[in-house]
Amino acid sequence: MVSLPDFDPNQFVSGISEFEFKKLNRTQAFNNFAIQGLYPPGLYLKLLLIG
Repeated sequence: MVSLPDFDPNQFVSGISEFEFKKLNRTQAFNNFAIQGLYPPGLYLKLLLIG
């Protein structure tokens, strides 16, 4: 899973420069926001407050 729409994994086949890696890392292309993102507790917090 990639968080950057214009990310091309094929560029890693031949290798990338340190500058390109830092540029991708700065844009958080390697973060999986589904499991690493911070989101408000929404539904579960509402269930605890109601119950």
